Amino acid sequence: MKLPLLLLLFPVFIHAQTLFNGQPFPQQQVNAALQKAWEEKDNALSCTSTQTQTGAATPSGIYQLLQQKGSGNALQQSTLKSAGILYVGNTPNDTLVVTGAWQNSGPVFVVNNGVLIFNNAQATISGFLLVAGTGKIIATNSSFYFPQQYFYEWGLQAAQHGQMYMRNCTLDFNGMAHNIGVSDSAILIQQNVYFTDNNTTTGLNNQATYILDSVNLAGEIVATDSIHLILENIDTVKVWHQVMNGQGLTWTFPNGINLQHYAIGPDSAGVTGIQYTVEADNIKHLSWALMPENGSNVNISNSTITSVGVLFSGTDTANVQGLVDNSTYTTSPTFFTDRTFQLNNCSVQTWGIYPGDTSIVNITSCIAGEIGSGGMAKTNCSDLFADGSAGYVWANSKAFLSSSGCGLKCPIRAEQAGFVISAFNSITAATGYAIDSGLLIMIQTPPISAPVAYDGSDVWVGMLSPQSANTGDTVLLTGSAYILRGPTSRLMSFSSYYVAYQAPGSNSYVTIGDTSATPVTQNTLASWPTIGLAPGQYNLVLIIKDNYGDSVTVNSAITLQPIGTGIANIQNSEVKVYPNPTTNQLTITADQMAVNKVTLLNMLGQTVFNYNYIAGDKTPLNIDFSTVPAGVYIYRVTDENAQVVEGKVVKM
Repeated sequence: MKLPLLLLLFPVFIHAQTLFNGQPFPQQQVNAALQKAWEEKDNALSCTSTQTQTGAATPSGIYQLLQQKGSGNALQQSTLKSAGILYVGNTPNDTLVVTGAWQNSGPVFVVNNGVLIFNNAQATISGFLLVAGTGKIIATNSSFYFPQQYFYEWGLQAAQHGQMYMRNCTLDFNGMAHNIGVSDSAILIQQNVYFTDNNTTTGLNNQATYILDSVNLAGEIVATDSIHLILENIDTVKVWHQVMNGQGLTWTFPNGINLQHYAIGPDSAGVTGIQYTVEADNIKHLSWALMPENGSNVNISNSTITSVGVLFSGTDTANVQGLVDNSTYTTSPTFFTDRTFQLNNCSVQTWGIYPGDTSIVNITSCIAGEIGSGGMAKTNCSDLFADGSAGYVWANSKAFLSSSGCGLKCPIRAEQAGFVISAFNSITAATGYAIDSGLLIMIQTPPISAPVAYDGSDVWVGMLSPQSANTGDTVLLTGSAYILRGPTSRLMSFSSYYVAYQAPGSNSYVTIGDTSATPVTQNTLASWPTIGLAPGQYNLVLIIKDNYGDSVTVNSAITLQPIGTGIANIQNSEVKVYPNPTTNQLTITADQMAVNKVTLLNMLGQTVFNYNYIAGDKTPLNIDFSTVPAGVYIYRVTDENAQVVEGKVVKM
């Protein structure tokens, strides 16, 4: 059956799926992003050919916290995943005292004028610990364990006029990154507190106060608005200096190793319009970080900067290119046209790029530590290497982020109601995630491990990557077509898929087989008889639909070669592969050929088996095929002169 090209690739969208944030499924944006990714696929960046960042990647949530300013947002974000909530303060002067072993299966909220006291307690809390209103949390000589499933799931929040005091306490977030937020006029004081890991991201907003004294690992702290931050006797901490639209900073950061004293405030020389105050005394290792917003004026000299997080706010429209991690600038180039940002005799370890509000930002030709899109921003990434040195690639709130032809050494993630597309990307150190009510679409992006959908989120996965075949063959088209749903998802669900081909010179597609209502994971999608088809390159599309009629298009191509050409014929070669087709075991022999190596690849080009021969060894090679998914595989036998014999083998 022939269908017009436009009708096939861009189905009529009648019953739009509505997400929790009230937005319809952005069908036109999805179509445009996937088509652009297909057109630029040959320029895709490979992780193996790019500079990589040494050291372990540490996820960052700095801009997430900036998106959550104010007590209302803090409460909303804290209740997104809430079940089994414990409220202290529902009645006037409500007080709860906790001692000994204690646990709560959900978040703990102290509201109104409630008081929660932990004294010599061992508390396990499956959610946020939050104080708001005029409530108080007082913890002494206690330990807290938060059994997070994934990074930035839970944390501590103080909002409105709430107060939280912790003394002689231990905080354990299950080894995962977590948030601390202090907003409005809230106060958080931690004295002699031990963090079991350094993956803490603290956002301070409005007129909040945060005091840390004798703390081992304070993570990263964002200073903005009119907050007051006091640090004393800290082992390790990173402090972000936000410079907002209309503000200025002409500054030199001191050496942060064994720092005796540092202070910045509204009256400091070189400061224009900045209202926050930071005081630091007796810090073993203090790292400096900058967060310049569009419309700001920043001039930094003679400084070592760990991180620069570039903010885009309002209706800003910008192109970003040429930012490279681990760079030294004697005199920096003009990085941006929407702000002044000048570095003189400075080094930058890692760059982060954070579009927000309704900004539109195009990112290309960069090596960056993190890309995060918030608010209702639209972010387009191409030819980007995200090395994960400062976090990951993500969108939250109502933002839309598309990435194509990128090398990712970090997770890619859709958060809250964020919408993320990953197309023709290379992921070498992580996978894709969706949380809250986020929506992630992964197209032609083979992850290291299977993507995950948490909470009320969804993940679409589409893979179709055939190699080549002879005319007249029955080609098994393999790949994936499915939708993962989080355990509480109320978004879309998988409905169907079909595969179609476009002959050279044709403007229409022909469907291959029938539409299937069964999702497929790394297996055969369709069997395509090519008898009677002319040699040449054929375009292929895999169309995946949900129960609302929304769709994604997976583009691919295959070359049909004339009979007798292409992959070497097994019968005419010294290499013998049997049985073919096979089910459990595959044997490869080479009677006269001096074999050096045998490699087996799937139809996505991924290596599933690799064996190097010992010189002179002609022993038949037996490969266990019992755990290999059904489909078509390519074997490559390389001799000592680097000559290659290739063939196909089918796993039933």
